[in-house]
Amino acid sequence: MTVPTTAGACKDLFRMNNGESCTEKWQKIREIIHPSQEAVGYAAVKRKLKKDYKSADKAQKRMNEAGSVLPFVLGPNGVPYLIDSHHTASALEASGHFEVVVTLKKICDWSQLSEDTFYDKMKNNNFMCGTGRVDGYSGNGSGGSTATTSLPVPVDVSQAIPDRIYKLKDDPWRSFGALVRKVKNDRCPPNNSKCMRGYLRECKDDGQMTAFFEFRWAYFLNDAYLRGCKDRQTSYWDDESDCKKFEDAFKTLLVKDIGRSIVEQDAKGWKSAAKLLVPLCRGDKAQEYVLPKTLGSPMGGEKLPGRVHGEDTHIEQEDPKCAPPKCPEELSSAFSSRLPPFFANLWKNEKC
Repeated sequence: MTVPTTAGACKDLFRMNNGESCTEKWQKIREIIHPSQEAVGYAAVKRKLKKDYKSADKAQKRMNEAGSVLPFVLGPNGVPYLIDSHHTASALEASGHFEVVVTLKKICDWSQLSEDTFYDKMKNNNFMCGTGRVDGYSGNGSGGSTATTSLPVPVDVSQAIPDRIYKLKDDPWRSFGALVRKVKNDRCPPNNSKCMRGYLRECKDDGQMTAFFEFRWAYFLNDAYLRGCKDRQTSYWDDESDCKKFEDAFKTLLVKDIGRSIVEQDAKGWKSAAKLLVPLCRGDKAQEYVLPKTLGSPMGGEKLPGRVHGEDTHIEQEDPKCAPPKCPEELSSAFSSRLPPFFANLWKNEKC
């Protein structure tokens, strides 16, 4: 099993500079790192688990890749908060290969802040997802079908977000938000088998990933399910028969998988159900859908990212690789350095 050797051990997170990396066994990291969202999609995690984490060697190979670096912000009391790759960390956790060495990258040090100020700053900079389901999730064994299908709302993150990766709840709509972007189709060429997927990953103008873009699609899919198939005035589906096919598939999964662990999920069944969502994602309503403003920044009042219109439209390009997250203070400094001296000083004095 080949482990990364380019970074030092994670001995003192306080002494690390922003942008620096360190390595440590997951056995140790899993007991200190906090998530920055309430839930993951268990079925989406199961897909990763089957694909990349069957053995310790495969798991280590996957965690050695650049895309598997675990970015964190150092919070109050020196607690590291994971700000991306929750599904990757959850797949490694579910695999049980705790001896695998992971690479952590420090993005910001906000350990000097009070907890309330820290949570606000995390949310304001899109490092923490502030929405969840106040009536719980069926995925951790609590609640019923209403808890699974009710729409997310803003929550108190200090109470809603668990303190360990292995305590994250299951959000089935987040699974669909990910899986519909992985759909393969026989009509696609061999070198672009996902050309008929539901939507594109989208990067912002500054190269950063659109914050919580799969959660945005998850909200829309959840909303569409609640609106049903029959009433053409309120349904988001272009075709009632497509809607009913998905409803039937999802109801089967509700009975079979909701309330079960990650390893117990029927990955094949979720994948098949996700394929039935492609007409919805590419339909007329999705093109104009606006997320409710009550969700707050950064999702509220925004349209869905990466929309593709038309069930037969081929996506010719692969999903772009967005830039890794950066500390907002560094972004401000970079902006200031490009300004003339007078304006740079003004910016420095006036910015919050």
